Amino acid sequence: MDAIFFYSAVIGGSVLVIQTILSVIGIGAESFDVGDAGEAGEALDFDGDAAHSMFIHVLSFRALVAFFTFFGLGGLAGEASGFESRTTIFLAIGAGLASMLIVAYIMNLLVSLHSSGSLEMKNAVGETGRVYLRVPAEKGGQGKVHVVVQGRTVEARAVTSGPELPTGSSARVVGLVDPSTLEVTSAEEKA
Repeated sequence: MDAIFFYSAVIGGSVLVIQTILSVIGIGAESFDVGDAGEAGEALDFDGDAAHSMFIHVLSFRALVAFFTFFGLGGLAGEASGFESRTTIFLAIGAGLASMLIVAYIMNLLVSLHSSGSLEMKNAVGETGRVYLRVPAEKGGQGKVHVVVQGRTVEARAVTSGPELPTGSSARVVGLVDPSTLEVTSAEEKA
């Protein structure tokens, strides 16, 4: 048993060190590109089913390498401490499973950090902004407004169904006319 634990620790530990070095320099990092997966372009959605996502990460190569590394280290520690063979095997398996689950949990957390970064103008609805170029009354033309969307200030075309909104006035976004044009009203009016 001593040889099995030793080779598991050495081989698993070597692969773990190589993986870590390659990840630090940006080569071979495991990642899930949620926007470009599958042959027909269907996206992988790991947020919808947390148990499924965790299961995938438990079976990842990194998790398996962690299992073998800590299985070997746990077994060597058990033998060095003078435990019985059965106790040493349980210790080795427990250490391997614990490390495998920890790596899977960390990988699951890393995937949840994914963000497309795309600006969604629909998120501007309900926000208050400032008129940059006057917005003509009753959809008589387009003006421009500055509004904060998803944490960044955006300049967007704007129309209004109500009275004219002069430059510098406050405007509330009440809808979208098209993907780049907002419908606004005076911030003092009730939407």
